[in-house]
Order: sequence, then structure tokens, then C-alpha cells
Amino acid sequence: MAFHSILTDNSSPDAQQILSRIPKVILWNWLNLFLFVLCNQSHPASVLEDSVNKPWRAIPSGRISAKQTRTLLLFVIPCVYLATLKLGGTWESVTLMIGSWMYNDLGGADNEVVMRNLLNGFGYICQSSGSMKVAAGYGLHHLNDDSTIWLAMIGAIILTTLQMQDMADIHGDAKRGRKTVLLVYGDVAAHFCYSGLSTMMH
Repeated sequence: MAFHSILTDNSSPDAQQILSRIPKVILWNWLNLFLFVLCNQSHPASVLEDSVNKPWRAIPSGRISAKQTRTLLLFVIPCVYLATLKLGGTWESVTLMIGSWMYNDLGGADNEVVMRNLLNGFGYICQSSGSMKVAAGYGLHHLNDDSTIWLAMIGAIILTTLQMQDMADIHGDAKRGRKTVLLVYGDVAAHFCYSGLSTMMH
């Protein structure tokens, strides 16, 4: 459990205590991911994209409507917020809510290539930071400066590699009007970018 003392101010971490918090970490992640999925998949543009790329999802397959999903959000948002007051990671959770609003409702995922990557990178930072705070023990220990560097590295990886997943989603992205490297700069430029990133990663 060396990572615990490296990334937090706890100089003598107890393995049993850390392991006992795993269910809380899982719950924190599930709640925040569930909230994002509801926001993301209920947006009209997302429904249009999923009808092409992922027709098995709940809304395009007809198991629930977008309106019902949006209504569910009115209940889920305060529940997630209240849960984080107990679990920890409240700041990260609220920031994820704001980021989700920017990503889905304000067009951050569609209108600018760089903005989409920035929002995703920042989202991963918040998700990781919140998880670490819950694992460290809410109110008991805090993240240190080394954790900031680690979180920044996670964000940088997502920022520079996220576009690699666009290859599989090109048809749905085109249908919803999303601006990706592949659709904006063309096939050759996209493959050059992906090849360069793959080379650097190896």
C-alpha cells in the first residue's frame, strides 16, 4: 500500500483500513458515472449518435425515453451530491456535474476538438481525485503535492490520446455533427496523428 503514503499525507497507512474503503470508492465512482451517463445519453444529439454507433443502449433500443431519463436526473443529481457529503470527494463530484453540463448541453463534446479533449481530461482528473480522497479516508487524510503531479499526468494522457477512439465512432459522430480530428482534418491527418501518438506511447 505504498501508493497511499506516496500520494497522501498519511505516513503510516493501514492496509486493512484502505481495503475496507473499497466499497465506498466503488459506490462513489458508480454514482458519478451513472449521473454522467444519464446526462450524456439523454441528449438529443447523443440519442442520434447512439442510434448508429450503439443501438443496444437503453434509449435508442426503446427501454426508456430521453424525457424519462431527464426526469430521473432531477432525483439523481441531489442524491449524488448528498452521498458525496458522506463519502467525500464532493468538490470533484460537483465539478464533474458542471463539466457534464458543458460537455453535453453546451456542446463542448461537439463544437471544438480541443475542448472535447480538455473536458474529458479534466473529467478523468476529477474522477481519480475523488476516488483517491474516498480511499484515503474522508476527513482523515488529504492528497499531497505528488498526487497533483500524478493527476496531471492522467489528464495529459487523456488530453492527447482521446481522439484515438474516434475511428470506431466516425459514422455516429458525422451524423450528430461532432467535430473530431478525423472529420475536421481528414483521414490522412488523423492517421498521422494517431501513428505519432502510438509511437510516443511505445
